[in-house]
Amino acid sequence: MTNWERIKTAPKDGTEILGARFNCSLRRYEMAVIKWTGDTWMVVPTKDGRLSHMASHWVPLPDDPVETRSVTDPTYQKDVLDSINEAFGFVEEETSDAQRESETPETD
Repeated sequence: MTNWERIKTAPKDGTEILGARFNCSLRRYEMAVIKWTGDTWMVVPTKDGRLSHMASHWVPLPDDPVETRSVTDPTYQKDVLDSINEAFGFVEEETSDAQRESETPETD
C-alpha cells in the first residue's frame, strides 16, 4: 500500500497523480486525478475545472489493471477470443492424437 504524501512533494512535471483534499462539510476526503499545469493543480481531464480546493495529499497512480498490448498483436487477439469462448462455454477440450484416432470411424 502506498502512503499518502503532502502535496508539496508531488511532481510538478505534468505527471498525473491521485490528489486528495478533506471536504469539511461532507466530513470526508475527496479524490481526483490531477496534474500540475505550471500554476495550479488541474483535474484530469480538465474542462477548465481547477480543483476547487487545493489538494493536500497525493499518491502515484497505480498501474493499469490490465496488460497493455496492441490489438494487432496476434497473441492478444487469440487471448481475447479464448476469453470470450471460455465465458460463453465454447471451450474445446484438448484431444491427443491417440484420442482422435480412436474416434475416427474405421473404413473397410
